[in-house]
Amino acid sequence: MKTYNCVINLCPDKDAVYEEAFRILKPGGRLAISDIVLNEEIDSQLGERFQATWAGCLGGAIHEEDYWQKVRKAGFAEIQIVARHTLTPEELKAMACCPGEEFTPPPNNEDLILVEEKVDSVKFSAVKPYLV
Repeated sequence: MKTYNCVINLCPDKDAVYEEAFRILKPGGRLAISDIVLNEEIDSQLGERFQATWAGCLGGAIHEEDYWQKVRKAGFAEIQIVARHTLTPEELKAMACCPGEEFTPPPNNEDLILVEEKVDSVKFSAVKPYLV
């Protein structure tokens, strides 16, 4: 089992990432991911402001249902959420300017307030079925 942590949210083409992961896994192979998702929709202009600093982990976050749809579309089954944590305001600020303010300018405080309670860190696993 291979584990990745908060990487896919930084990829603009998540479909391609999961399709490639599915392609290279052996049948019965298990994928374990820790990533960032939105637990509810946010205003499109707000999303664009976060995307303007894509390196900040909130820039690539998408709505959770869209995320699971991409994983299923790639062919994965048995998607199981093993942990979930709603980011605190302090964690949101740190994630939004990851890897650091010298590289990614922090978003304005008003934007961070608008996404409070809307961003989750999820850890999940999924399986490539034996018969595809």
